Amino acid sequence: MIYLRLYVNHDQKNKNMVEDIIQPGRRDYVWSVDSIRIFSNDIWEIWGSSPEDIWGVGPGGALNTTIWHYDGKQWKTDGISRRISPYSVYGFAKNDVWIAGANGRIWHYDGNDWTQNYRHTINGFTGLTFYDLYGTSNHDLYAVGTVWFDNETRRGIILHYDGNNWKQEYLADFNSYFYKVRESFDKRVFIHCIKQDVKYNSNDTTVFYEFDGNGLKQIYTDENKSIKSRWMNIINGDIVFSLDDGIYKYINNTFQPIIKYDRRTPGAIFGRNEKDIFLGTSDGVAHYDGTDIQLLVRTEGWINDGQVFEKDVVFLDSELGKVSLIYHGKLK
Repeated sequence: MIYLRLYVNHDQKNKNMVEDIIQPGRRDYVWSVDSIRIFSNDIWEIWGSSPEDIWGVGPGGALNTTIWHYDGKQWKTDGISRRISPYSVYGFAKNDVWIAGANGRIWHYDGNDWTQNYRHTINGFTGLTFYDLYGTSNHDLYAVGTVWFDNETRRGIILHYDGNNWKQEYLADFNSYFYKVRESFDKRVFIHCIKQDVKYNSNDTTVFYEFDGNGLKQIYTDENKSIKSRWMNIINGDIVFSLDDGIYKYINNTFQPIIKYDRRTPGAIFGRNEKDIFLGTSDGVAHYDGTDIQLLVRTEGWINDGQVFEKDVVFLDSELGKVSLIYHGKLK
C-alpha cells in the first residue's frame, strides 16, 4: 500500500446529485504484463477503441517498427516502413485513428490502411514535431508540439482539425514545447507546456495554459518539475490536474481539490470519475476510490500513458531504448 495522508474535499455544495450517487471504483483487477522490445525505440503513447483494439506508437529505430497493434492476444507490427516517426496516437473508433510525430506529419487509419493525411510546414523552420493529439470528435481534433527555427529557437504550436482541414491556431513567441493538449466537455482547451532557456542550461518550468482560440492564459506554473511529476487529463468530461500537493479539478477558473496528500508521489492520472482514479506513482499504479489510495500493481518505472475502459485498464511503462511494458488489468 502507498501511505499518503489524504485531505479530501467534502464540500457538498460543490457536488450535484449525480456525483453523490457515484459508487467507489473497484480494485479487484487481475493483472498481466506484455513487453515490447524494439531496437533504438520504445512506445511513447497508446490509445484504443476497446481492450481488444489498442495502438501503440513510438519514434526512432526502424520505420517499420514505429506502429504497433494489440488485438486482445498479442502486440505486433505489420512490418511496413512508413515515412513517419510518431510520438502520439489518438482516435474515435476502430476505423478512425490518428498518429502524429516528427517532420510535421499526421497520418490516419481508416480500418484498413495508414495514409498520410497532412504535413505542416512553416517558412524558415528546421524541424517540427507533434507530441500529442486529442479531441472530442473527428471534426474537433487538436495537435500540439514544437517548431525548431535554429538550435536556440523553438516555439510551441497548436493545430486544429475541423473534419476537412488542418489549421494552425497558434504559434508561441517564447521558447517552449507544447507537450499535451486536452479539451473538456464544455470545449475549453488546455495546454501542458514545458519552458527552457535558449541555452538549455536551466531546469524545466511546467506551465498549464488555457487556450481560447486566440491566445494563452496561464493558470499554473512551477519551476524545476519534470514532465512526469505534473499531468493533466479529462476525467468524466472535466479537466483534472496532478499538481504539487494533490489532484484538482479546474472549475470556475479555480483549482478545486479532489485529493490532497502530504507527499509528492503521483504523476500521471486517469479515471472514470472522482471515485475511480488511477495514479502513476514512483511505485506503480495506484487507485483512489473516494476514500483512500492503494497500490494496485508495481511497475518497473513511471507510467507514460494509459487507457481506461469499462472493465479493463491498460498502462504503459517505457524506458527509453530498453523495453516497453504494458500492464493490463481486468476486473474479476
